[in-house]
Amino acid sequence: MDALIYFIIIFLVLSVFLNIIAYAWPFLLIMFIVYEIWKYFKLKKIRKQYEEAQTQYSSQSQSSSRNDNPDIIDVEYKVVDEEKTGDDN
Repeated sequence: MDALIYFIIIFLVLSVFLNIIAYAWPFLLIMFIVYEIWKYFKLKKIRKQYEEAQTQYSSQSQSSSRNDNPDIIDVEYKVVDEEKTGDDN
């Protein structure tokens, strides 16, 4: 008798759950499609900003590699060995 009661309770819960799913799946499908479209445009915007930043960075690095500015002086440093004095043993 207990198994029959459990079966009826499970059947009622499943029937309520399946009715909710039966009415909700079109709404969930539409929400999923809208989310995917929104994600596509968001990623497109981020990708465009990234490409613009890369272009700006590459143009800055190319312009900084050229010495067009006369105020910039290139200096080469050389390491010179110090002479050993008598104090160092």
